[in-house]
Amino acid sequence: MTIRHLTKPLQKECEEKPSSTLLSRFKSLVSSPYLRRVTGILVPVWLMQSCLYISIPLSADQFPSPYVAMAVLGVAEIPAYSVTAPITARLGRKKFLIGGLLLTCALQIIVVVLIVIGYQNYWLNMVLTASGYTMICSVFQVNLVFSSELFPTSIRSFGTSLAFFMTSAGFNIPPLLKILLPARLSWLPLTIYAILAGLAAFLILLLPETNNKPLLQTLGSSEKDNSSEKGQFVTKPRYKSVENTFTESLHSTTEQETATADVRQD
Repeated sequence: MTIRHLTKPLQKECEEKPSSTLLSRFKSLVSSPYLRRVTGILVPVWLMQSCLYISIPLSADQFPSPYVAMAVLGVAEIPAYSVTAPITARLGRKKFLIGGLLLTCALQIIVVVLIVIGYQNYWLNMVLTASGYTMICSVFQVNLVFSSELFPTSIRSFGTSLAFFMTSAGFNIPPLLKILLPARLSWLPLTIYAILAGLAAFLILLLPETNNKPLLQTLGSSEKDNSSEKGQFVTKPRYKSVENTFTESLHSTTEQETATADVRQD
């Protein structure tokens, strides 16, 4: 048995169709009720999330030493990228994202209240800002996995690319707000970001959980998934067909080798 015999069924199963147009790929993102819901929610969520992510480093100039502020924010990223995996493995992606966004919203509101009442404390503001940055970095990290798990394999790369595009678009909004909004209303941008965090948390609530569930493989499987409102992820029909074809190929190859050996003995 050679490698050619082993890979033949896989090559046959994974043969690519003629290259599709960009328009057809966009249509595939809204080809079923499930995909319309996922795409329609993830696009604004990534836009709002990227606004929150970049807005905190841009506010470093409000501290007496922006260099110290940026250093503290750098340290705040360490727990965001190191402890999220075990937490989401236990709690799930959806609960973590909602909790992280709501906590970010609460921290932003606290900072707004402190500004409105005129209370100024360097270290308190630094702790609140760093905590909010830790949470939004954690949300950013987990949402990368969550978004890719929501799309079927056949359009997963295109769906995540759209999410990254919205991220890049969102990065441009906070600098514009900083330029356009009056400097004396320093609480206004924070209020906007708090609203965005709360709205993003609400939208995430409308998505299904993906933790410890098999991934969707095809566009057809997403339609089956939408038929049950529980958001249960279906099995892997594509892999099953590959497995069946692979098994049949092994049996036929074994029979051919046996027949060849009998002929040689005769």
